[in-house]
Amino acid sequence: MFMRKLVTLLILVCCLASCGQTIPNNDQTGKTNLIPVDTSVIAILPFDTTQTWIFKGCKQGNLSAADFETIDSLLMQCVDNYNKGQELIYKEKRLVNNYLLDLKTQKRQYIAVVNDKGEREVWVNCFCRTRGRNWKKQMIMVEDGGACYFNLKINLTNKKYDELMVNGIG
Repeated sequence: MFMRKLVTLLILVCCLASCGQTIPNNDQTGKTNLIPVDTSVIAILPFDTTQTWIFKGCKQGNLSAADFETIDSLLMQCVDNYNKGQELIYKEKRLVNNYLLDLKTQKRQYIAVVNDKGEREVWVNCFCRTRGRNWKKQMIMVEDGGACYFNLKINLTNKKYDELMVNGIG
């Protein structure tokens, strides 16, 4: 009886310990590193080759700690540039701007790939509402929704962002 309780306790402790905010990453040397990721905000989804509208002719990629820093930097740069453009448009038309992107309210999904040129890319999907879906396992895609939903591609090799798509207002 004591042994059964001890085994149960050990299993419980192991489960609780594995709930930290790090994910394993295999770098090019084959070593496994722990990457600090805020899993309350970021989910890493696997690449689905049937979703050719995101990436075509690619294979699954990995992300390193440095990649997360690059993604954050380029994502902030993209959002700042987009918001500056929106502010100019709305100021010129004398409209109230409720179409600015706000990263503080967003959760994110990342899909990392290696493209056919050998370049490392990541698709970043940002959203402020999940509509009851498990966003850590299921891609969040909606029609409309405005600035609550947007996505872009980041080329980690070239350190550039591209293809920003902000949902329209329904």
